[in-house]
Amino acid sequence: MRWRVEVRNRPGIPDSTGDGLADFAIGSSGIDSSEVRVFSGADASLVLTIQPPNPQFFGGLGTAIVGLPDVNNDGRGDFAVSAPFATVDGVQNAGK
Repeated sequence: MRWRVEVRNRPGIPDSTGDGLADFAIGSSGIDSSEVRVFSGADASLVLTIQPPNPQFFGGLGTAIVGLPDVNNDGRGDFAVSAPFATVDGVQNAGK
């Protein structure tokens, strides 16, 4: 997968790295693959890549990303990632 990103308006998420600055995430939801990449708000370095559990997954992972407050009480902001076209327990498009 090739990435060419020109960021003008960053999809912001809360500080997930613990450096005190909001971070940003970019979803790549394609026909043959999908993933989410999280970047540091301090220096734009890649800090996390989220990939589907199996290579045959084409559920639209990363179609939407939303920042959340600290849900798990670890002192860092959290975020949720959608997969609207995922099949769960045999139900197609279960993520809608």
